[in-house]
Amino acid sequence: MNVPLVITVMLVMTFRVHHCQLTDLQKWLTNLLNPSSSSSSSSSSSTKNTSCPHGCSCTRMTLGTLVDNYIDLVVPQLGGHIRPNISAEAKELLTRNFIAALLVNYTYLTEIKCRRNETFSLQRILEESPTRGMALDLTCADNATLVWDSTGPPPPTYSIKISNCFIRAASPIKIPSTTWIVNFDRINASAANKMDFSAAWMLIALSVTNSSITHVPEIWRRYYIPKLVFINLEGNSLTDYNCSIKILPMVDTINLNNNALTRIPHCIANDKDLNLSHLSLAGNAIDNISELFQDETNHSMKVKFLNFHNNKITELGVFHKSMISSLDLSWNNIKTLHEGVFDNLQLLKWIDLSHNHISYLSRGPFKQQYFLQHINLSHNQLTEVTFDQGPVSIHIVDMDLTYNRLPYPPFYDTGYISPRLTKITIANNPFVCDCNMDSFYQFMTELNRTAYLNFVALTDVLGSYEMDNSLVQPYTDIDSAKCYEPRRERSTLVLSMNMTVKCPVVVGCPQSCTCYNNKRNHQLIGNCSYTYMDSLPLNFPSGEKMSFFVSIFNNSAGLKTFDYRSYLPSISELYATNASIERITAAAVTAMQNIRVLHLHANLLSELPPVIRNITFKNLQSLTLHGNPWQCNCNTSWFPKWVRDNKQVIESYDEVTCTMATGISKSIDAISSADFDCDEESYLPLVIGFSILIVVTTLSAGIVYKYRLEVRVLLYTRFNWRPFDNFRLKDEEKQFDAFVSYSEKDYQWVVHTLVNELEAPKLHRKLCVHYRDFPVGAPVVENILWAIGSSRCTLLLLTNDFLQSEWCMYEFREAHRSLLESKDNKLIIVLKGDVDRREVDEDLRAYLRTHTYLDVRDKWFWSKLDYVLPAGPIKEDVEQRV
Repeated sequence: MNVPLVITVMLVMTFRVHHCQLTDLQKWLTNLLNPSSSSSSSSSSSTKNTSCPHGCSCTRMTLGTLVDNYIDLVVPQLGGHIRPNISAEAKELLTRNFIAALLVNYTYLTEIKCRRNETFSLQRILEESPTRGMALDLTCADNATLVWDSTGPPPPTYSIKISNCFIRAASPIKIPSTTWIVNFDRINASAANKMDFSAAWMLIALSVTNSSITHVPEIWRRYYIPKLVFINLEGNSLTDYNCSIKILPMVDTINLNNNALTRIPHCIANDKDLNLSHLSLAGNAIDNISELFQDETNHSMKVKFLNFHNNKITELGVFHKSMISSLDLSWNNIKTLHEGVFDNLQLLKWIDLSHNHISYLSRGPFKQQYFLQHINLSHNQLTEVTFDQGPVSIHIVDMDLTYNRLPYPPFYDTGYISPRLTKITIANNPFVCDCNMDSFYQFMTELNRTAYLNFVALTDVLGSYEMDNSLVQPYTDIDSAKCYEPRRERSTLVLSMNMTVKCPVVVGCPQSCTCYNNKRNHQLIGNCSYTYMDSLPLNFPSGEKMSFFVSIFNNSAGLKTFDYRSYLPSISELYATNASIERITAAAVTAMQNIRVLHLHANLLSELPPVIRNITFKNLQSLTLHGNPWQCNCNTSWFPKWVRDNKQVIESYDEVTCTMATGISKSIDAISSADFDCDEESYLPLVIGFSILIVVTTLSAGIVYKYRLEVRVLLYTRFNWRPFDNFRLKDEEKQFDAFVSYSEKDYQWVVHTLVNELEAPKLHRKLCVHYRDFPVGAPVVENILWAIGSSRCTLLLLTNDFLQSEWCMYEFREAHRSLLESKDNKLIIVLKGDVDRREVDEDLRAYLRTHTYLDVRDKWFWSKLDYVLPAGPIKEDVEQRV
């Protein structure tokens, strides 16, 4: 039968449908399209056909069944996971007119499935096929060759599916006019370049996948495919999509998954008239989607379902106002959701942000999405989700927060009361089941006790509140949530933790210990038993009005030394048994003087620090000492009496024994002073004499240190001996012993007193002074630098006039700098008169605080000055100088 004739008859009948019953019309069309089919065969949608090409299988079915099978196959490609009711929508798109609907339900065809592992001819298969409608499904094994050699018009072919074949065609591969579906998978790229769609006016679905196409053939641009709905080019190697296939108004879906695209195709992003419903770009290398952001473009895409799964997107800008209802951004590299990023997507119903690196949610990221129904934030790095970060919607919202880094369930800031209509999944987070989780347990208890309901406010519609009993439990998978901390409770179900009496403390608790807070007596319990620990933990948790209960018995490593720790004063009970303790320090014992219970039995202690005799344990109620190898000798002769004095608090007192110097072990009550053969008086003179020696030596050292300069001057003047003198110049070729820095107002004292005294034959020093030794005509600055560099030291005469002179202060700074730069330079300060310390320069004041200076009024002045000047005068005779 001529199909166009049938279509014409159907068109005519559509205008006369009101003159007859629709069921009569449908029966008439069935008989017209399938005259050879009996009523029994027409009632069955699929039966085996005996006329079939050799080596193939044939199945009789309706065109509707073929469409359903195709839809089931490509639902994932059509956005099935983000597109609700995709199957119904797809079928409606494929049969969106009256004629197509009738053809789907009342047209029968034969599906022919062939599998070949050698070269075969398409014409041969067509010749052996039924002459009525058919659907071809050809699969090649080992990439066998299909020869496209069809010579005449084929029978009505509604679907062509070719998989894993190398297609060899000498002429264009013409797609028949009756074909609805073309599905080529894993074919040679050269075959795509020969496809001819000039007659494919009924084509609704075109799929060329996994065929290594690097670009859409340019020849496709010349073809007009008016009814095309689905374009599927998944799994190729496209670096760009240039819209060689014209996107007509009926195109609903474009699938470009798993190619090599780096941006949204330009021809799609910039088409203002595009009415595309679904665009899928998953599995590409897209790192920038700025075409969707309002700061980058002046228009928005009209796509409703966008899929960017598994790309390289790192940043999101503020989206344009658009029609997007489903957005898949999973498996990217997004780190932050900035405020307002989704505000313009007010029709958004479904969003997937899973498998990113999101560690922070801004305030109210979903505050404008009133139709939102699904949020997937699983497999990220979120550490908290507050009430303000939750959704605001008129629908029930499924919010997936599994596989994050949440230490506590979301919405802790509101006592775990979630935003209304929110159903949350939170399993597989590293929950910290400690005292901070207590409020969550109280919330869950109250929830179960009062059958808490999440009310749905419908005041705008109903003027009342509607209750949904399905929302009794907002945390839908809380029954499977497990603890990650503390370590000993790892993998324990969160809800199985009993915090009625005590709750775990994690923060600050040593890794090898377990810490609890006893709610009844506000006591912090630290349990370090049965662990490998060779020293006390450095820290323990702390808190107001908390005492400590620490247990470290049965420690496999052995503590050896029980040393001081900052938390020891807070301990009220300490159980340190079977811990291999050999020694307790005096600082540790002193820190525990407020302890109430101290158990030290079954250790390796041979003695206690003597300081324990002077400590009054006013709160001590229980003490254990038995099971230790106590030693009683002259050094520990006090121990038996101390134990007897504390007998009333010592448990198992009768089991405490002490080994005497003779090797005999005795109970405490059996030991008397006669058991100690210690002549304490023989040591008394030695102790007294040694003590006096220490006191005298200490006093003498203090006096000598205080008057150390006077002592050294005395030794120098009396015995010409300079002890501890580290001022020995290596350079003895300096021109002067000292450069004298002074104020001009002190000229008389310098010339007539200082110079005369130091340059006299007795002291025989060579001084550099301004009025006599500065080179004539040289700048003052150069003279100062020359004088400092030519002198073994600088002698500074400090007076009030000196402080007022800028040149004098410059000389001090240069001398100070030279002192810091060279160990062979010395600065000597001589104080003359009462100097106003408030006028002293900061650097000079610092030098005076850290160095000894001389005072002219000191009776030892000249002797001290002679001593502090460099040893050994310049060899040049003073008499020979000008």
